[in-house]
Amino acid sequence: MIIPEERLDEEDMILGKIKNGEKVDHFETVRQRKDKSSIQVSLTISPVKDHNGQIIGASKIARDITEQKRAEQKLKALNETLEERVEERTASLLSYQNQLRSLAMQLSKTEEQERHRLANDLHDNLGQLLAICKMKVSMLQKEDKNPELEEVIKLVDDAIVYTRELMSELKPPTSLEDEDLKSAIEWVAKKMAKHDLKVIVEETDHQPKPLNEEVRSTLVRSTRELLFNVVKHAGVSEAKITITRKGDQVQVMVEDEGPGFNPDERNKESLDKGFGLFSIYERMDFLDGNMDIDSEPGKGTRVTLTVPVLKGEESANEKNGVSKNTSSEQASTNQKIKILIADDHQIVREGLRKRMEEETDLTVVAEASDGDEALKLAKETSPDIIVMDVTMPKLDGITATQKIKSTLPDIQVIGLSSYEDEEFAREMMKAGAAAYLTKSEAFETLAATIRTEATAEKEL
Repeated sequence: MIIPEERLDEEDMILGKIKNGEKVDHFETVRQRKDKSSIQVSLTISPVKDHNGQIIGASKIARDITEQKRAEQKLKALNETLEERVEERTASLLSYQNQLRSLAMQLSKTEEQERHRLANDLHDNLGQLLAICKMKVSMLQKEDKNPELEEVIKLVDDAIVYTRELMSELKPPTSLEDEDLKSAIEWVAKKMAKHDLKVIVEETDHQPKPLNEEVRSTLVRSTRELLFNVVKHAGVSEAKITITRKGDQVQVMVEDEGPGFNPDERNKESLDKGFGLFSIYERMDFLDGNMDIDSEPGKGTRVTLTVPVLKGEESANEKNGVSKNTSSEQASTNQKIKILIADDHQIVREGLRKRMEEETDLTVVAEASDGDEALKLAKETSPDIIVMDVTMPKLDGITATQKIKSTLPDIQVIGLSSYEDEEFAREMMKAGAAAYLTKSEAFETLAATIRTEATAEKEL
């Protein structure tokens, strides 16, 4: 009477279990009321036995679980809604996290671009004007031995030195922007000396470490920030950087023996220190890399930055160099020394030309505003000496020197730059330059170097 027709087979199953002496417990099903409406129930059926243990019947208890089922349905619907909301929130958080990482990278790039812009402005304007000022004052001082002009030259020299140091702090030498990782990090390490921090840089292997420009630049900037953290928080005078390659990854490890800290509590640190580490972590993660911190109070700190190598390409330090060990006879000794001036600043070219043409044994045969033009004019005019600015657009002086020495080995190149940096000097000499001078040096030094190199080439 109370079992719906479509569920009559359930009773056969229940009676079968009762005959076997089994108990049916919490069997959920549907039954019907007198008015034929359905009701959800939970059944408990137990066999009834006589005094001999024979099964003579069954005891059935049916509990109304309609409200329970309704509650379960509501809970299930709520869970499904909650899961959807969690998925939406998770997707939103992931999107937000990616935006944060992208923002961290963009902030870093913007900072670096602004540093480069300021450095270029100093180099292209103030640095060149100061160099010309010294050149002109030196000319006046040569004609009139006025002690006040000596004082002016000294002041200009001080301004040039300060400007050069500021440019060097703002950006690495152009030669290092495409150089190997170790050279770039060594440059950063040297700059920490002014903050009373000695940094030892060690490369534990000689494996190639090819990285694209963005990864290498980010790795160098992050290393620099870690060193500043050592200066500000470690209270030590020495740190160590270890560079190594492990499989398809490059690792840079920055260590100090300072007081250390609990990495799990770094979010509780000062905003300055905490945000710096967070920013580095986000940048590494954005590049599919990682930042690992190993530190505890009283035991120093080791931070390891890991980034993937660039597959299928060579790093800049693996490219073939150009030899400068070739020469030929110079022009006759009674001829003037022919000079090509390559500099992207017209005021510098004009100043040098004017001074050179005042010398009886020097003549300017051409002027170039970039490396490409210098290479072209060198082939056309066959100068004895090229005075080559290191930093120029299109083709920089280092690369231009390599190309000139590989195709026109008889021409001597003298590197000229606003930077007094041994990295520049080393790269220019490696490219094939015979000498390297700064624009702040007296013109007499440049003229003497031109004569020396021209004479040396003739003797060869």
